[in-house]
Amino acid sequence: MNSGLFLSFSDLATFTTATQAEIAAYLKGRLPEAAFERGEGDNESDGDGIPARKRPEWKPTDLSINEARQFINRLDEKVRIALNVMVEASPDGFLVNDVCAKLGIAIEDQHAALKSVWGAMTRRARKVSGDREAYLFEWTERKENDWIGKISPTTHGSLRTVLGIAAQLNR
Repeated sequence: MNSGLFLSFSDLATFTTATQAEIAAYLKGRLPEAAFERGEGDNESDGDGIPARKRPEWKPTDLSINEARQFINRLDEKVRIALNVMVEASPDGFLVNDVCAKLGIAIEDQHAALKSVWGAMTRRARKVSGDREAYLFEWTERKENDWIGKISPTTHGSLRTVLGIAAQLNR
C-alpha cells in the first residue's frame, strides 16, 4: 500500500532551516535525481539544501455555482456591494475605482478602506473552496491608485448566475 504526505511550500517555510534540510535530504534519497536538477529560469537555492523551483503561475480560484451560493451567504452589505460591482463588470476585470465610487470611498483611501472587503472575500473563497491557499483576485495596477481586479471566468459566471445578473455585460 502506498501512503503519502502533502506539505505545501508555505507550510515548509515555517520549519527551521535544519528541518527543511532534513526533509530535502530525505526526499532526495527517494525521488529521481531529475527532480532536483535546475532548469533554465529556475530560482537559486536559498542554501538550505532545498532546490528552489519556479512556482506554477498563480491564477484566481474557480468557484462552482454551489460554492458561489455558499460564498454569498450572509455577506455584510459593504462586501456585497463590492461583489456586485465586480460581477456586473466584464469577465476581463473590474475597476477598483468603481468599487470605491459605489461605496463612497475616496480613491486615495482605497487601500485602508477596502482591505477588510478583500480580506473577507479571500477568507470566504478559501472556506467554500476548501483550499487554504486559494485567492479570489488577480490584481494589475494601471497607474498609481488605479487597479484592475480580475476573478476567474468560472467564478465570474457562477456568481453572476447566483446573483441573477443578466448575461449582458456593462462594458
